[in-house]
Amino acid sequence: MSISQVLSATALARTYRELRDHVQALETHLKLDYEAVKADLTARVAHYEAEAARLESVVGADVAALLKRGVRAEEAVAQVAEAAKTAVEDKPNG
Repeated sequence: MSISQVLSATALARTYRELRDHVQALETHLKLDYEAVKADLTARVAHYEAEAARLESVVGADVAALLKRGVRAEEAVAQVAEAAKTAVEDKPNG
């Protein structure tokens, strides 16, 4: 093997190692980003599920109260739905 071939092989090996290290760093970075996004989305889902359960409980109680007062079921649901829609529209984002 000639000197130029040895130098060329050495340069290729160095380039390969640099590229391998760069790819490993990118993989680590992407994994960290993925884990952060996954954690954020998991927390958001838990929050929305809890909020949905709370609203379901409140809406159910409101409908039940209206039904006890003799309001027809369809009208009770419509009244509660309208009140919920108004509350959501009036609620500031955050």
